[in-house]
Amino acid sequence: MGSRTITAYRDRIKTLERYECLLTGRLCDVVPVTLRRMTIIIIHWHGVRTVIRLPLEESPQLVHWQYLRMVRPYLVFAAFTLYSWFLLVLGTRPSGLLSIAISTSILLVPACVWFMIGWLLNHFEFFRLIRYNRSADTVTIQFSTQEIADKARAVLIEARAHSKNL
Repeated sequence: MGSRTITAYRDRIKTLERYECLLTGRLCDVVPVTLRRMTIIIIHWHGVRTVIRLPLEESPQLVHWQYLRMVRPYLVFAAFTLYSWFLLVLGTRPSGLLSIAISTSILLVPACVWFMIGWLLNHFEFFRLIRYNRSADTVTIQFSTQEIADKARAVLIEARAHSKNL
């Protein structure tokens, strides 16, 4: 069992007589897939975009999931803020076990939001861009399952790490 992460040349794919779709296993063509890795810190947005070719039945629409991944920390912070505000609006001053339960729930609500968004991303974002090296023209892609990664490994030309001493 290998890694779900593959570093491959961005615009190279093995030439085969026929390709099987990474997701369904049916015969298909090689289609362009746009991958983005985006970060937003307060108002500063930074993004990397690249297009790779993968054997799929159709080009997937991953942009919504990629933006969701970008705003995930802010959604968790919003959940924390809204829940804290809700507790303030209630205006009760609990004591004893209720106080401990509310204190714990303040941490559990954002954690639940974080894991629910993570589940959605892992379930619907089949592959995502981890790194794009422009100088070497390589991409590091993480696949949602080991099975998809193994199928991709069979068609992508993997880049080998070169030692600086060579």
